[in-house]
Amino acid sequence: VVEHPGLIPLAHTSIDMFRKLEQENDENLLSLEGGIMMGHPEGPLITGIMRAVHQNDLDHTVLTAAETIARYPQHHTLPDEFVGVFDPKSGVLRPEAVIKAACRSAEVAGAQVFDRTSVRSITPDADGVTIETALRRFRVDQVVVTTGSWLKIFAPDLPVEANRIPMLWYPPAPGVDAREFDLDQFPVFQRESAPGHRLWGHGRIDGMDVKVGPVGDPTRDRRTDPDEVDRGTTPADWSYVSSLNATELPGLDQTPSRVLPCMTTMTEDEQYVIGRLGSSRVLVGGAGNAHGFKHCSGIGEVLALQVLGEDVPFDVAFVDPNRYSTNSAQQPASV
Repeated sequence: VVEHPGLIPLAHTSIDMFRKLEQENDENLLSLEGGIMMGHPEGPLITGIMRAVHQNDLDHTVLTAAETIARYPQHHTLPDEFVGVFDPKSGVLRPEAVIKAACRSAEVAGAQVFDRTSVRSITPDADGVTIETALRRFRVDQVVVTTGSWLKIFAPDLPVEANRIPMLWYPPAPGVDAREFDLDQFPVFQRESAPGHRLWGHGRIDGMDVKVGPVGDPTRDRRTDPDEVDRGTTPADWSYVSSLNATELPGLDQTPSRVLPCMTTMTEDEQYVIGRLGSSRVLVGGAGNAHGFKHCSGIGEVLALQVLGEDVPFDVAFVDPNRYSTNSAQQPASV
């Protein structure tokens, strides 16, 4: 489940679309410095990654623990029996810049962008879809709903849940050369300490400290109402990650320099929901899970092809929103 093999062609599409956005906007949006994934060779992280590697014939390098530490001494506590898998196409995306660039490119292509406009209801019928906003009513042929943690409001039958997830940034510890944790020296990583428990993150970039997050923190992923999410922070938001840093990344300070609560939508199988709801005029894209924003442009391309009635050039059945329903004619509710 860690990286479904079907996500690889989606990732390739996303990279191509991000590069196109960069050219159209003359802006650096994606930095591919490579990435190192570490864990026990028979653990779920490494076996999942290697399954995707072999099924898609991906460029990669398998390293012993000693070889991994030689390349990335920040991970010097890596157990001897672990391995590292280096992916040369891993990297860091600048999400805010991507959103602005996408809006600019869309406007150049003739789209209208209505920012700071809340959608009150989406009502499909046999002839089209009515969208009510705070500003005006829209009547359209089809609608694509990509409302993040608010997705369930407009597609209540989908088994997705909004979770509050704090994002954490840590400075290098006192006495540590901060340059050792710059992105080019400390690239994207995932490090599995036990099945279901791992750290992920990347080095310093754009004036920000080292970003680190967990998988398996029982106090971190908790369901929330997206309109009522707790925007405050307490030590409970970072104590688990700090305890892991102490043993796995001791070169980092144990107190984060920044804590920012955010949300994601989750599904039980840890995959997106992308596509048309049944035979309706409503398409959805969401459920970021652990995969997050990095596939957003590829998801947009898939949805655009489906709106136009064109074939998607790779398998997307594993993210079909109707996979949860025995009724293939699942319809969105009028809200």
